[in-house]
Amino acid sequence: MSFLKYGLKFRDKAKGRDRNEDTITTSSTLRLTDFLLPGNPPRSFLDGRYDLSPFIDQDSVARIPDIVPVTRVKNHARDAEEFDGTERMAAGYVMAEFYPNGRTLLLPGLRYEYTSADYTGRDVRFAPNGAWLETVPVQSTHTYGIVLPSFQARYAITPETNVRAAVTRSLARPNYYDTVPYRAQDDAASTLQLGNPDLLATNSWNVDLLGEHYFKSVGVVSAGFFYKRLEDYIYVFTFDQTIDGSVYHVTQPQNGDTATVHGFEAAIQNQLVFLPGALKGIGVYGNYTFTDSSAAIPGHVGAQLPGQSKHLGNVAVSYERFGFSGRAAVTFHGSFTDQIGATNLLDRIYDGAKQLDVTLSQKVNRNFVVFLDALNLNDALLRYYQGTPDRPLQEEHYHWWLNFGVKARF
Repeated sequence: MSFLKYGLKFRDKAKGRDRNEDTITTSSTLRLTDFLLPGNPPRSFLDGRYDLSPFIDQDSVARIPDIVPVTRVKNHARDAEEFDGTERMAAGYVMAEFYPNGRTLLLPGLRYEYTSADYTGRDVRFAPNGAWLETVPVQSTHTYGIVLPSFQARYAITPETNVRAAVTRSLARPNYYDTVPYRAQDDAASTLQLGNPDLLATNSWNVDLLGEHYFKSVGVVSAGFFYKRLEDYIYVFTFDQTIDGSVYHVTQPQNGDTATVHGFEAAIQNQLVFLPGALKGIGVYGNYTFTDSSAAIPGHVGAQLPGQSKHLGNVAVSYERFGFSGRAAVTFHGSFTDQIGATNLLDRIYDGAKQLDVTLSQKVNRNFVVFLDALNLNDALLRYYQGTPDRPLQEEHYHWWLNFGVKARF
């Protein structure tokens, strides 16, 4: 038995962004006390460690232009965030399914994609005193085509156990805004932010080998190995550049040369129905991925692929019985490079984190369910550091929070 499938696809997408932000000034005298919240109610921030009162009534502030004469000046610092663009993609594919015997599936395929993109960004300049000088539209056109072959195979050792293998080529397009030809130069802050209209899409050759076994009850266990070779991977690069005799801190998305990623992954999901009595409602779920990567980055030694953590996974325990459903889950990830600097010590690293979440619900009757979601119970820290963990750049605490209520169904 065999099948042949083929098809065509065309997509024409327009995308843009406008930023309208004004600075409002007035020569009239305004009293702060006229714009405070009624009664100035107390509010607690970070367990009362910070007193941020008095609190402004935003609705009253919004009515200021209706009360006194004002002058509006456009905030041109936002001009670089504006863009207009179109992206057209045409693709065709052909694939076949072959079943040499009752246990084997062979799945070869081929896809071709052609992309054409036109964007208009903004070149924004500010003087050393911070005054806006000009905003000039900048246009770019970018086209590329790519062939994406694939071959997949599946072999059933038993009706419940399969082995899968695949060799594929895949494509990851850059973010829209990264390819916009914008330029935001701030002479006062000595910073320069650039888009990259020449940014290429990332393509990757992938090899995957996976084994999986399905339990007679609801559940599966699987494990496998993977290897990827990436060309033109994308990362955010920061560097210093001398412009008109002054040194500027420049940020721009760029293409890397080549990178490799390899590792293994394992997962298990099972409902423990073999347990006695009420314990049958217990379920377990877990997955873990170990990834080792290397990337060719100028000025770096032993660089890892940006955005790729070595350790990633989650573990969960659930219980479903007598109308009750509960789940406690821990998700975790290791640190990874978020932004590339001129050397390893200047890279911006997103630190590893673990988070505990609990979800509970109880069915009261056929129409009502009471639920409670408790998130981030361990106050997971959002943290960035530069080069080494003892050089923090940013730390944020979000504490835990709850969602609870009643769902009604009629």
